Amino acid sequence: MSKPILLWDFDGVMADSTEFVFSFWRAEMKKANIDFKLSDYQATFTHKFPFEYLSENYPTVAENIRVKYTQHEAENYPANVKSFQDFKENFLNIAPQFQHHIISSNLKVVIEEWLGINGIEKHFASVVGRETAGYKDKKILQLLATLNREPSDALFIGDTISDIEHAHSAGIRNIAVSWGVHSHTQLEFSKPDLICDTMTSLFKTLANEL
Repeated sequence: MSKPILLWDFDGVMADSTEFVFSFWRAEMKKANIDFKLSDYQATFTHKFPFEYLSENYPTVAENIRVKYTQHEAENYPANVKSFQDFKENFLNIAPQFQHHIISSNLKVVIEEWLGINGIEKHFASVVGRETAGYKDKKILQLLATLNREPSDALFIGDTISDIEHAHSAGIRNIAVSWGVHSHTQLEFSKPDLICDTMTSLFKTLANEL
């Protein structure tokens, strides 16, 4: 019998990256005399793809930020962004029971290096990053087709409104976690199947999936 599939977002679910990303974007915005607040940063993740949101709302600086941040991410993310507290310990407890994949807007090479640094790379069957064209719903369906699995076989875990909307669009069950970009109240807008506010509640829920 095939293992159930867990599809993980990366930023804001396992990697505590908000300050790393937001501080860089805010500094670049400041150079252009734009007061970029945390609420503005959160708004980018209500869109299907964050850099598209920047292009639509900050057209004079969006491409510059995309290029500079991509370099900053590649050079500095893996060694400087830490795992959320207790993620690894809890993940390792349930890892053998599922087939794990990551669907992310981060660079694949960055994610793979981060997974290696944190000693959990062997548990992920694949990583689909922003090098792969398309929104997350398309990436999810492409991955499932490659695996010859149905949407009903998978569960997606994300931390943003757009994550959950992509999961709904792909027709898969989903869990929103509120320790990333968006709060519990904000996540309710996207009508996730479940919102988990703690690592304990998330991994207890996953254990009950078995």
